[in-house]
Amino acid sequence: MRFKHIAILPILLFSISCATFKANTSSGLEERKIQTRVFQGSYDEIYRIVMQTAGNQNWEITHSDKDAGLVQAKTPATLSAWEDEINITMNTIKGGVQVQVKSGLANSTNAENVRKYLDSVTAQLTKE
Repeated sequence: MRFKHIAILPILLFSISCATFKANTSSGLEERKIQTRVFQGSYDEIYRIVMQTAGNQNWEITHSDKDAGLVQAKTPATLSAWEDEINITMNTIKGGVQVQVKSGLANSTNAENVRKYLDSVTAQLTKE
């Protein structure tokens, strides 16, 4: 009888861990990770401002490919936010250029940093 309980224990632990994993991948988590905006203007102008704004916010550009519409960056760690890996993708669509910013983290502080970044891109575009 004692051996039956021991045999069931790994199955029980596996089931609990699967349930926990599923609970942490809710749609709200993904919504905080990815933010998208569509900007009016030329692709070249928006790419330049996307890069410039990342630099202004002290983001370290780790990779960029203008033709592919991809910018990868690291945000600095602060007292209120973790260091974050950011992927920015740009696509020309009907009506403008879509800029999608994906955070490697989904906590509210890092999501707020992404929102501020997109707000800064918007502000730069309205200045010019």
